[in-house]
Amino acid sequence: MSSADRSNGTDRHPTPEYRWYSTPWHTHAVARIDYLQSQFDEERTLANGDHDTRDLIDSASEILAKARASAAKHSPLGASKEHTWTSIHAAEILLFQISIDGNGFHRRAATIPNLLRYLGPSFQHREKIEEICARSMDAEAPPSPQEREALLGALIEAYRNRDREFVRIRNITITLFVSTFLTFVLAAALPLLLWSGLLAPLDLCFAPTGGPVCASGVHGLTQVGSIKDVVLIEACGILGATLTALLSLHEWRGTVTPYKIQLASASLKIPSGALSAVIGITMIRAGFIPGLTDLDSSTQILAWAIVFGASQHLITRLVDNRIRDVLPDENGSSAKP
Repeated sequence: MSSADRSNGTDRHPTPEYRWYSTPWHTHAVARIDYLQSQFDEERTLANGDHDTRDLIDSASEILAKARASAAKHSPLGASKEHTWTSIHAAEILLFQISIDGNGFHRRAATIPNLLRYLGPSFQHREKIEEICARSMDAEAPPSPQEREALLGALIEAYRNRDREFVRIRNITITLFVSTFLTFVLAAALPLLLWSGLLAPLDLCFAPTGGPVCASGVHGLTQVGSIKDVVLIEACGILGATLTALLSLHEWRGTVTPYKIQLASASLKIPSGALSAVIGITMIRAGFIPGLTDLDSSTQILAWAIVFGASQHLITRLVDNRIRDVLPDENGSSAKP
């Protein structure tokens, strides 16, 4: 950026075009970038001949330009989202630093207590920082140099904790999507393994008085199961898992994170239901469930497959509970650190 551009308050970085689609996080990020740039432009006009402040503003403008470029990208693993919000937080810290070092801190002091929630209850100097902010709202009582250093340190720690929280949520989201893919592959491989003969001992049929009964109907005495039976049982397991996924929607809540962690958790239930159905029917066939031995009809087999598919919620709800613990709500606060 040339000195002429800096003095005029313009940014020569090319502005990427908006994507052909826009998600809520992208819209929020671009709006935040535009707002911060306007604040830096205002600080530039107030800086007069302060070269140090202008250098900070130029650095912040470059950070915002990189954030805007990252927001226009699409990264399947969320790296561009993480870079976007980390850059936005860095620019916000610079904005507070300029305000603290200047005479306009009282205009931004009211927003600091809202950021302190990211420090967690273990932060020792919270009351002191809140007291400084309350007193600094008066333009006639600016913070002392020691108080400015304490405020800036608290803000840096708050944004660092928020960035760590986003990284943790991103890692959990990636883990859930990978687990969903692997579980789906395993569920899809069961019929192929049965067809290849590797799972020939797998017997999903029952032998009541009327003859062998499988999920697809009554078979002859020489047939104990087929690929069709496995597919039907998995399909019923998926049906049961889908019902539990729909019922869990009422527990979803709005979040400020750009990652689809709740969708990843719901997606994991679907292939898990297919595997749970096959495992459950196998356990009944092996006599591991007291009171259940032979099922008398294919309808009973399919009904129990639906029940076992829904029962995957007993395991996946542990994942849901963990997500609720780490996921911040609309106000940005997590249930647990």
